[in-house]
Amino acid sequence: MSYNVGYTIPAIVEKVINFFLRVFGAKPIQRTGGIPNPPTTEKLFGATQYDPPSCTS
Repeated sequence: MSYNVGYTIPAIVEKVINFFLRVFGAKPIQRTGGIPNPPTTEKLFGATQYDPPSCTS
């Protein structure tokens, strides 16, 4: 199982945002980015499944 999280913005939007970020001395953003390959070794759920005892008459 694998998943990705990312974004892409138009070039003009990147330029406008970076213009304002430069005014405040902040680091510029990139046009694309995200988390390309998060770790997949962790369990999806940490709970243990317990089956109820069967009822017999």
